[in-house]
Amino acid sequence: MTTTLISDGINNIGIIGDILPSKEEVMEDTWGHLRAKQGTMYTGYVIFTLTAFGDYVTIDYDFKDLDSSPWLYDNVYDFVVRKAKDKGKIYKFTGTYHELKNLRGIFQGKLHIVKIT
Repeated sequence: MTTTLISDGINNIGIIGDILPSKEEVMEDTWGHLRAKQGTMYTGYVIFTLTAFGDYVTIDYDFKDLDSSPWLYDNVYDFVVRKAKDKGKIYKFTGTYHELKNLRGIFQGKLHIVKIT
């Protein structure tokens, strides 16, 4: 096992992998209660765009009975990056979201381009 010594410059604070918890353990302890429940489908939407400067932006989203979490944020962002192809267009996904055991999010539904007049 590889360990890394953590120091504040004066004192040794701990050793990653031995004393300090992993990033995954900290995330689970902090936000685990917000994570999607396994086997549950959440109905909702995501509105997003790819800006003229190439930035992927989630404008709004909501999935009924699902709180925001780092895992949901990552999955929504990955979905937006895969789906937003044309700069300046606004997209709306409507459908369901569920999370697999490996924390990968699955989005099933319809994707529309929002007309701006």
